[in-house]
Amino acid sequence: MGLERIGTTEQTDIIHWRAARHPIHTVSFRLLYVCQRPDCIVFQRLCQVFTVYVKVCVWLCVYELRLAASDNLKENYTTVVIHVKDVNDNPPVFERPTYRTQITEEDDRNLPKRVLQVHHTPSLPSASPLKPCMLVPCARNIRNLMLLRPLSGCLSRLPGWSRIVMAAVTDVSQSISLCSDILLNLRLKVAAGNLERNLLLIKSWVGEACIDTIGVFLYSISASLQSLDSRPLFMRIDLAMQTAFSASSLLCGYLGLDACLCNECLYSVIVFLISITKGYNVMKVHSNIREFTKDGIILFLEIFRSIGNTKWKYELTLVASDSLNENQTTVVVHVNDVNDLPPVFNSTLYSAVMEEEFGGPHPYRLLQVTASDGDKDRPQNIVYFLTGQGIDPDNPANSKFDINRTTGEIFVLKPLDRDQPNGRPQWRFTVFAQDEGGEGLVGYADVQVNLKDINDNAPIFPQGVYFGNVTENGTAGMVVMTMTAVDYDDPSEGTNARLIYSIEKNVIEEETGSPIFEIESETGVIKTAVCCLDRERTPDYSIQVVAMDGGGLKGTGTASIRVKDINDMPPQFTKDEWFTEVDETDGANLPETPILTVTVHDEDETNKFQYKVIENSGYGADKFTMVRNNDGTGSLKIVQALDYEDQLQSNGFRFRIQVNDKGEDNDNDKYHVAYSWVVVKLRDINDNKPQFERPNIEVSVYENAEVGKSLETFKATDPDQGGKSKVKYAIDRTSDRKRQFSISQEGTVSIQRNLDREETPRHQVKVLAIDDGVPPKTATATLTVIVQDINDNAPTFLKDYRPKHVPPRKVVEVLATDDDDRSKSNGPPFTFRMDANADDIIRASFKVEHDQKGANGDGMAVVSSLRSFDREQQKEYLIPIVIKDSGNPAMSGTSTLTVVIGDVNDNKMQPGSKEIFVYNYMGQAPDTEIGRVYVYDLDDWDLPDKKFYWEGAEHPRFKLNEDSGMIIMRHGTRDGRYNLRFKVYDRKHTQTDVPANVTVTVREIPHEAVINSGSVRISGLTDEDFIRVWNYRSQSIQRSKADRFRDKLADLLNTDRENVDVFSVQLRHKHPPVTDIRFAAHGSPYYKPVKLNGKVLMHREEIEKDVGINITMVGIDECLYENQMCEGSCTNTLDISNLPYMVNANKTALVGVRVDVIAECTCGARNFSKSETCRSSPCYNGGRCHEGRYGLR
Repeated sequence: MGLERIGTTEQTDIIHWRAARHPIHTVSFRLLYVCQRPDCIVFQRLCQVFTVYVKVCVWLCVYELRLAASDNLKENYTTVVIHVKDVNDNPPVFERPTYRTQITEEDDRNLPKRVLQVHHTPSLPSASPLKPCMLVPCARNIRNLMLLRPLSGCLSRLPGWSRIVMAAVTDVSQSISLCSDILLNLRLKVAAGNLERNLLLIKSWVGEACIDTIGVFLYSISASLQSLDSRPLFMRIDLAMQTAFSASSLLCGYLGLDACLCNECLYSVIVFLISITKGYNVMKVHSNIREFTKDGIILFLEIFRSIGNTKWKYELTLVASDSLNENQTTVVVHVNDVNDLPPVFNSTLYSAVMEEEFGGPHPYRLLQVTASDGDKDRPQNIVYFLTGQGIDPDNPANSKFDINRTTGEIFVLKPLDRDQPNGRPQWRFTVFAQDEGGEGLVGYADVQVNLKDINDNAPIFPQGVYFGNVTENGTAGMVVMTMTAVDYDDPSEGTNARLIYSIEKNVIEEETGSPIFEIESETGVIKTAVCCLDRERTPDYSIQVVAMDGGGLKGTGTASIRVKDINDMPPQFTKDEWFTEVDETDGANLPETPILTVTVHDEDETNKFQYKVIENSGYGADKFTMVRNNDGTGSLKIVQALDYEDQLQSNGFRFRIQVNDKGEDNDNDKYHVAYSWVVVKLRDINDNKPQFERPNIEVSVYENAEVGKSLETFKATDPDQGGKSKVKYAIDRTSDRKRQFSISQEGTVSIQRNLDREETPRHQVKVLAIDDGVPPKTATATLTVIVQDINDNAPTFLKDYRPKHVPPRKVVEVLATDDDDRSKSNGPPFTFRMDANADDIIRASFKVEHDQKGANGDGMAVVSSLRSFDREQQKEYLIPIVIKDSGNPAMSGTSTLTVVIGDVNDNKMQPGSKEIFVYNYMGQAPDTEIGRVYVYDLDDWDLPDKKFYWEGAEHPRFKLNEDSGMIIMRHGTRDGRYNLRFKVYDRKHTQTDVPANVTVTVREIPHEAVINSGSVRISGLTDEDFIRVWNYRSQSIQRSKADRFRDKLADLLNTDRENVDVFSVQLRHKHPPVTDIRFAAHGSPYYKPVKLNGKVLMHREEIEKDVGINITMVGIDECLYENQMCEGSCTNTLDISNLPYMVNANKTALVGVRVDVIAECTCGARNFSKSETCRSSPCYNGGRCHEGRYGLR
């Protein structure tokens, strides 16, 4: 059974279908669905004919129906597609017949500019709202399907239609001409089945009665466009996806057409034209910008040419045409004026003249200014205001001018002063005009007010008192000085400032009754009216001068005149004879200071005195000289040595001196020369040191001489005081630092402490003889003490032997040395043997053989091993060896040989962890080595077989040496706890990626903690042993001595453990080990060193027992080693370095502050050679230290 089309009525839009039927069966028809507008489709069955009717509401381009025919046994289907042809039967319609809008005159800037949008509505039949239909999957190929995306033009959207963009558009190249002004480049190319690349989510709006739908579809195109003979078809598909679908199926929904973009569509091409009925051609319809809505087309009107400022209204006619029909509307554009022009004054400069000190009334109207606004169509609401000279906006009461803000009238508020110092001849200020009532644009002009002068100022002498001078004994008419008065009135205004000078109060000469001074009336120059003024009679004069202007106003000033001196009087010594007493000189050392100062009287004001000792005027004249001082006095100085022990000089000296007041050595004018006598008495001083009878003595003594044995006696005398001076004796301790000798007041040198030839075989003792003078004089003699040897030292190893050994063989050959004198037969040959008290394991492991021919006959010991050794069991062995010399009596001693067992890499490593604590001094530590990466390995000489790596990325604050495993902390690392992870590789055992974790704790230690630290020195323990936590013998972890020491300090100080820092552990000596430890503690603030060291001293034995250390010094003091460092005063100086000190002990490491105690041979309280700093001399009691130019404050 099938369906066939039997006829179509085109005029009535009727389609007839008939079913091929069996003669017996009756056929029934069913309409399965209509994909678009089912209310527009009706059908009727008559006999075997099924008729479809399209109602008058048709306005879609395509309808699709699905029919079914059934004979109750079987059923068949067919699809009906109805295409609707369009006719151009409706003109374009505008929304309104007339459009009105406004623009401003500034809208002609930045052209083109949009001014109006016009809405065009298509003429369409009304339709009922769309309803969503049921979707049925249909498998079919869509051929010749094109997706058109408009670039510009007439695309519109009918009511209820939705917009869609289709997937898999990958190439657009073919050009298609649409609507005569639209160019579209398009070609569809789809790869069927490539779902991931060609998948697109589509969201569309389908009208008020429908719902939002999201669809996904995949399709293929089997044919491409070949030609276009009519407008192309634009398919719009709404997809409502409710279930999943396969790649070969297509979900169909609403099917619609776009106006003017489809074959046989509703609209023709709409063309818009604009005609200008009034005004200039300055506007047009934008050709490329249109918006399409469900109600029609929106056009945009734009300005493309300047509208100027003369046209205020434009009328335009807009015509829409589709080639057959057209419609039009009117657009009226009004141009509004804007405030774009500032007010303009009728003059750029306003001037006025008025008399100064005008008496009023005030305010006084000075002038009026006027400004106009160029924006003629806007309200002329102009406001005026002033700025500049005479205007005080902050305090209007001080202003001298004001303006009426509405009328522009300018007023003077108070009298104006033209003259200096407070007035001015001209006042300038600026007047402003602002439109829009003070809210708009501003224009401005200048105002200048000139003041006319009046004679209101009397002359004045600014300085009041003027000083001049004139030389004595001068002639009449000599110029003395010039007096100048000032009149602030205008000199160009009549005679207001024209001055006449006169002397109001003059000085009269007593002998003649004549005035002494006169003045020039016009210049003010003062001159002498008489001659021969005498300074010694009258040194100063004072006169009063008057200055009068043309108006009769006067001013007075005082002239103080001083008479300058000339040298017309002779000098004269104030004494006829001068006496002084002076010490004899100390050898050739002559004193720089004068021994006598003489004075001279001279009535002249200024003099150039010149002094000298007259040659051959008396005994001793050649030993002295005279010099002139700055104050005019004369000084007597010594130029040759004076010796009291000389009998002639011991009686003193008498000689003559002279002075002249003309300078230099000018003795020709005897009127200006004066003379006087000088007597010098000589005093005896201690200028001779004692003299030894024997300045050098040598003596020999055996080193075992008894204490108190006398060696030699020194005798010295002093020539001062006629040989009556007393002499005492002493030993210069710089030559006897260990104080092994003493001397009596009679000069006898004795042994004070035991002598040791092996330490010091020869002594050079300096013996001092000191007289009783002031200051005392000292003489030096030398006692040479030669110490004779006795056999008092046992032989020892020649050097520190530390052989490394693994297999059984000869270990080392040991040589000996003896500090005794070899020439006295107190040394070699030596004999060697193992100590009988040696441990059994030593006897079982080693043997010591004596070789008497070895070492060129001095003898030596040959040490050999008796078995093999394992370093992991014991790292070193101590062999006691007895050495005997050939002295009489013979001396023997026991020396210990340390044999170190060599290591081989015969153990595999295991994962390890390490704790590192870093004290960062003031946060200034540079890049610093803080310890090696640790893995558990019984071998400790296998570093060349290992490589070290980061586990993951390198930490930004740390670096790693891959060969040595050394970790380096970078400069600037902040306080905190850092967890570092590493991997270790052993090439011999082919072990890779053995983990090693390191925890680094960084804490900044302040300078205050270091300088307030306590300290102890311990012996028998290295720095590594002090911080070590791993016990090699028990192969277990134990608390370090550093932790126990810290806990003990916290307990003794009764403070928290966190308040105690053991921040420095430094090894001072390796063999035997000596270690210095520094610690600080704080409550608030840090405890002082005296408290910390005192606590340790009080509980020294308790600390040694609980911690397991041997304290040899509390409060490290390098000056305690008697006379080894300094001969006199000694001061300990704390030297703090920014370079840290690292102690590495496998499972732990301490990076502390490097602190050294330096013994300086100086008295700290008197040592000013080193500049003080805030770091070395901090302030106490909360003070703040400042380093300045002149020291600390």
